[in-house]
Amino acid sequence: MRKEIENWWKQAKYDLETAKILLKTERYDAASFYCQQTIEKALKAYILETKKESPGPIHSLIKLANEAKIPEKFHKFLKNLSPDYYLARYPDASEELPYLIYKKTEVEENIKMAQEVIKWLETRMKK
Repeated sequence: MRKEIENWWKQAKYDLETAKILLKTERYDAASFYCQQTIEKALKAYILETKKESPGPIHSLIKLANEAKIPEKFHKFLKNLSPDYYLARYPDASEELPYLIYKKTEVEENIKMAQEVIKWLETRMKK
């Protein structure tokens, strides 16, 4: 695996662990943001490996998923998670403060689904 791809992949896995730590400390907004980052970086690693070129500075998980050709079963999750790139961080992105928007159960589900996407990608990545 090329160093560039390995770096994206390692950071994705690190971000997933960060999301789990933030969940335990009840920082649900930040945990959800790190779930989004996990998937974005993992998809970029996968695209770099399979297409041999960068998808560019894109944050839309659905666009990345389409380019990576991941199964449709993950698309609803990715569509719902994608806005967390903004919503979880900026108070002007919604009508509420980010730390008041997120609930434990939804972040637990985000982490669970992020792990499933990572697992799917990992089975297809070269070691």
